Amino acid sequence: MKTKPAVEDLLNHLTYLGYEIKDKQDGTFIAKHDRLIDLGIEDKAVGILFYSWFPGNELAGIDRANFLECLNEINSKAVILRFYADKDNALVMDALYLMPYDRVGFAAFMDELNNDIQRLFSDDSGVAKYCG
Repeated sequence: MKTKPAVEDLLNHLTYLGYEIKDKQDGTFIAKHDRLIDLGIEDKAVGILFYSWFPGNELAGIDRANFLECLNEINSKAVILRFYADKDNALVMDALYLMPYDRVGFAAFMDELNNDIQRLFSDDSGVAKYCG
């Protein structure tokens, strides 16, 4: 599948940031990094959707109300990402980067995305005990 030039610029930027990009040949990509979480990437009509997930553990199902409360709290502090639990109690996160691609704007987007992930797993968020 041919990648749009703006998407190609964005993928090149991710490569520059240390991600290894795998083209799934269906309009989606996987970005893997040695020190950061892996990201799914999907080309949408208005931008690029970034997503990732962590499986929920048994506690996430048993104590779902508190798990969701932790996600509400972290969403109130998030800048780029939104966090939610799926039907299997996995923690899902996603963010939409609105096109067109801009080098400086995309760098700021990725900085904030990674800051949101750091906030998610900080000791005071309470989310980590529900994952894994």
